[in-house]
Amino acid sequence: MLSASDGVGWIDMHLNGESLGNLTFCGKADTNPNIYMTISGVSGWIYYNVTDKIKPGETNTATIYMGSIYKGYTKYIYGIVLVVVYEDPSKPEVQYWIREGADYLTEGTSYMPSHPSTTATFPGTIDNRTVESATLWTAAHFTNAGTNDTMWFNDHLVSTYFTEERNGKGFDIVMSDVTEYLTSENNRVKYDKGDDSSINLGLSILVLGKKEEYPDLTVLDISAPVLSTNENTLAVVANHEYRIEATLNNKGTGSSNSSNATLYVNRASLGSQEVPSLEPYETFTAKFTWEPTTPGNHTLEVRVDPENIINESVEYNNYKIKEVYVYPKGNPDLVLTPSDIKFLPTKDSNETTIQVSVRNNGTGDANNFKVSLFIDGAPITNKNLNVSAKASKTISFVYDAEYKSTHSVEIKLDSDNAISESNEYNNDAINEFRVIKVRTIATIGYETSEKMFDIVKLVPDGVTSVEVLESVADVTYDPLSTTPNINGINTSHVTSTWFRQYINGFYLSYGDQPYYMHDGEVALHVYERILGIIGYYFAPRPVMTYPEPFKHGFNGTVWNTTIVYPSGYESIANSIKDKLIEYGVSNVDTVLVGEITPQMQSNNNLILLGTPEENSIIADISKSYYLIGMPVYFDNESLMHDVTTGNVYSTGGVLEACDNPFDNSPDTITYRDTGPSIWIASGVDTESAKASANLLLNPENLDKFWMLVVADLPDLTVSEISLPNNLFANLSNQIKAVISNNGLASAQNFEVDLKVNSTKVDSKTVEELEAGQNITLEFNWTPSSLGDYKIEISVDPNNEIQELNEGNNINSTIATVYENGYTANHPLETYTHGTLKGGIIYTTGNSKYASGIAVGENTSV
Repeated sequence: MLSASDGVGWIDMHLNGESLGNLTFCGKADTNPNIYMTISGVSGWIYYNVTDKIKPGETNTATIYMGSIYKGYTKYIYGIVLVVVYEDPSKPEVQYWIREGADYLTEGTSYMPSHPSTTATFPGTIDNRTVESATLWTAAHFTNAGTNDTMWFNDHLVSTYFTEERNGKGFDIVMSDVTEYLTSENNRVKYDKGDDSSINLGLSILVLGKKEEYPDLTVLDISAPVLSTNENTLAVVANHEYRIEATLNNKGTGSSNSSNATLYVNRASLGSQEVPSLEPYETFTAKFTWEPTTPGNHTLEVRVDPENIINESVEYNNYKIKEVYVYPKGNPDLVLTPSDIKFLPTKDSNETTIQVSVRNNGTGDANNFKVSLFIDGAPITNKNLNVSAKASKTISFVYDAEYKSTHSVEIKLDSDNAISESNEYNNDAINEFRVIKVRTIATIGYETSEKMFDIVKLVPDGVTSVEVLESVADVTYDPLSTTPNINGINTSHVTSTWFRQYINGFYLSYGDQPYYMHDGEVALHVYERILGIIGYYFAPRPVMTYPEPFKHGFNGTVWNTTIVYPSGYESIANSIKDKLIEYGVSNVDTVLVGEITPQMQSNNNLILLGTPEENSIIADISKSYYLIGMPVYFDNESLMHDVTTGNVYSTGGVLEACDNPFDNSPDTITYRDTGPSIWIASGVDTESAKASANLLLNPENLDKFWMLVVADLPDLTVSEISLPNNLFANLSNQIKAVISNNGLASAQNFEVDLKVNSTKVDSKTVEELEAGQNITLEFNWTPSSLGDYKIEISVDPNNEIQELNEGNNINSTIATVYENGYTANHPLETYTHGTLKGGIIYTTGNSKYASGIAVGENTSV
């Protein structure tokens, strides 16, 4: 359930018509022994022991009544779960664990600590050699379902999306087969929320036993009747043909043979459809047609396997019922309101699409009537339309309007009064639109400058960022997902890579509320994985949408901007201020590092200039880079770390953006915050920091999420180590290493060492290695004893060469040394060489293997 944290409500559960008792609950102050309430007091699980209330072999019905008493409310009941443990001597033995509670996984807020993952244990020992099946059941409620929440059983990944909405809005019960991961004692399951805003776990049940493979056919849903003309159907009217679809599912553990599904109307069979064989958890949609001839209430029932031909684990859940009211046939009534006139961007055009939703609230059909368009009072065009009784259709017009122009749009239905309606005075409506200019970008990867597209176009004011995207690209969606696939680039759950949305530089999940675009705003869609460390993933902010977020902010809120600079940077700071003002950014000021006030620091956008030593704020926020979405951070030694590549830079600089953490509580994940931002123009040294700051004076070059400023230096790395198939003791073994220069300049006269168990055993000197080139070196090592050894190759071990990245100079591997056996002590190095006229004759002879010759015995070859 979902309730108010400080309110009082009541709930009354009835099972099979009998009340289980009226409960009064009090949010986070609740003390009921059978309510598991989360720490926030806004959601929880209620449990009842109904052992004496269940009716075996029958359909048991649970009904909930609820209401509020004081201040708060019970907003949602997400689902009801019945767990029955029963005895049946004819069934094989099973072992079970039931863990229940209200384990609330959340990224943390100002009033709730971060709790991104949890582990449930199933204590005790088992003989897992005799277990044929191990099944894990999980019941959870969630918000903003993500696509990378994970479930792990004994450290094995079981599911990457266990909060998929299979059982209703925000509620799920999922079954997982964990047989292959079962251990002999102390089994455990770990749940991680991933991208979900929160997950409230209520049940985790582990059942061990022998496999029973029986199907269980059910009817999950009966759709509302839809007109056979494919019109949007508002209600059912007599003497019209409707389609009815029923979703069937095999909930069992075994496959079913083919069967039938039958539609009954008022208990009379209307028609059947063959249902093919269904594998466990496979669904099938049965389709029927129905043309009611009489008005009034009608009971629709769909049954699968009505003749009970299929032997199922449960035989009494094969049907579902739906009540439908049928209106008598009468007159049409065309209805239009201002909200029925919607303005959309036109695909691949700057024109405005005027989309009109025409409703017929009457019970008679309206055929071949006029829909007339007037712009600013002038007639533009007419279109004809048919709309069935109790149905609606959309019709569209396209109009070419200029930037910043505003227009009045009037739509008249049946403008020549050709249709006789029950109400003739609700056919006209007027709405207004204004034309704005927005920019939409799509790119693949944070660090690439190559874009899929970058389009500025005219659109009606107030369209959503996704509607703009759909007007410039081919967009599809995976089932149950709000994340778009753009121009054939599809979501990959294997690599956790999919499109992510930014509005004016702020991360905004596609599953959040739609964002309505304003004039001059920018929507960016990037195909990438999420960054960070386990439990603290984040999405970095882009600098490529400059001058956002300084100019338009987020959803109409624009923050003041303060450029914070150390001594020696005043000229650059003032130039950046002038550039922002030139772009139309207001309320920009500059301040020395030591003079910034706490109010400025927490309430303003900040542009931080200087090295971490020169500007202590940069050093401070680097410590929580994974909380605020900072892809490049500085350590205590002022080395620069790129979390996307793992590179560590001892020189160079960066221009990047992240959240301003000073308006939040410490240790809070804030990369999704839509408040003030921080931009960092910094570097390992003053020269690099100033070079990074100067990028803001040439914004046309800002073409990536963050900009690295690196000098023309080499980058030496050990890219490969090659060993013989076997290493032998007391013999010289050859070890090869490939040394690469991935930098921007050549490296001269550097050393490469071979170390074994940290002891140097050989060394080579490379006179020069050009940028982009590699060289293969050969080392020799004669081990004196058997066993496992750590083989390590280190390039420039004394750090005599200044490099872009000092953290990738070592590579190592583990190798085993064996007894040399029959290996000769002298390799084939002695040779005879000559030149003559003639050739060489050789013979293989007739040699054979003699297993052994005893003293006094002879053998011949």
